[in-house]
Amino acid sequence: IPIILALILSRICGCIFFQGTKKMRVEHFMRFCSVLLLFIAAGFFSSSMHKWQELDIVGTWSPARERPWINQEVFDASECCSDKTNRFFVLMRALLGYQDQPTPFE
Repeated sequence: IPIILALILSRICGCIFFQGTKKMRVEHFMRFCSVLLLFIAAGFFSSSMHKWQELDIVGTWSPARERPWINQEVFDASECCSDKTNRFFVLMRALLGYQDQPTPFE
């Protein structure tokens, strides 16, 4: 019964999606996807810069007192927007490379 129900629901969802996107212009869809892809690529780049910092390629990373200016945090938003405890910001970190304590290099 679960398989049959899943097939029926997927068919209904597919029909609704197809009918809803018939009137959508391809230009708007491509523009939206391009901007989304740009943000995701920027997040990957930011995450890779953070990994470089942790590997001490760009100055020292630890201890925090001995970090050069390029590895010191610009601001600290971990009180309200923590990317380790708040589920929304965990998702933003995974998708867009959000950091609650960014550095100038990131």
